[in-house]
Amino acid sequence: MPDRLVPATLARRDDGILVSPEYGELPRDASRARAHAGRMLAGNGLPARWQGRRTFTIIETGFGAGGRFLATWAAWRDDPARCERLHFVAIEPHPFTREDLRRAVSHIVADTTISKNADALVDAWPMHVPGLHRLEFDEGRVVLTLAFGDALGMLQQLVARADAFYLGNGNAAQAAHGDLLSPDITRALARIAGVGATYATHVRDDALKQALEETGFTSRDVDDCAGEPALRVGEYAPRWRMRRHEPPRALPVAAREAIVIGAGLAGCAVV
Repeated sequence: MPDRLVPATLARRDDGILVSPEYGELPRDASRARAHAGRMLAGNGLPARWQGRRTFTIIETGFGAGGRFLATWAAWRDDPARCERLHFVAIEPHPFTREDLRRAVSHIVADTTISKNADALVDAWPMHVPGLHRLEFDEGRVVLTLAFGDALGMLQQLVARADAFYLGNGNAAQAAHGDLLSPDITRALARIAGVGATYATHVRDDALKQALEETGFTSRDVDDCAGEPALRVGEYAPRWRMRRHEPPRALPVAAREAIVIGAGLAGCAVV
């Protein structure tokens, strides 16, 4: 793992649009940005698939300005039948600095609720240190794990069972940046995919489709929104046994217990 991160950069063009070499143009129309992110939820059968469950885990390749996380958080909060805890794990080789994230997020917030969530995300944004960073929101019921560093290396470290994947960062040209959707990446995704895990991506690359299908994912194209980029969706349904053990599920909150032996510092910290 590298000992330092190269942050994404952000600049404002003469026409006022924010652009980044890593992510292209950031959307100026906040409502369209949220609708774009909403298609990623719908492509994964959300919010219906998390309803009534204790936990639900989403893995994203390419966090960018966090638009899809913010849209997912808002959809979760608005759903009375939501899962008890939402885990969102985002792989990001080139995270924005806190100040650039604040500028980028300002272009994708669509209403007061999203604005408050965006402010909370910016305030909690971690230091630029490679590795895993755990952020908790809504009293710990929404857990965002940011994996800063090489995408393949980060995925290989994860101990999780994914229920859904958001693949790419929403821009076909930039989604492949940093090899975020290489064959090695799809194999790493298959390793942590629960049976029936779904994915959605705006990247319509034949090589990506082949890599996904070779690692046990189905694939179909969805072209149902005029003016919106086409979506490719599928699920993890291997035709043969590909691993000896299933990836572990997140434990229910009530089932998390620990035994402290002795009266040292750990014992003194028990409340």
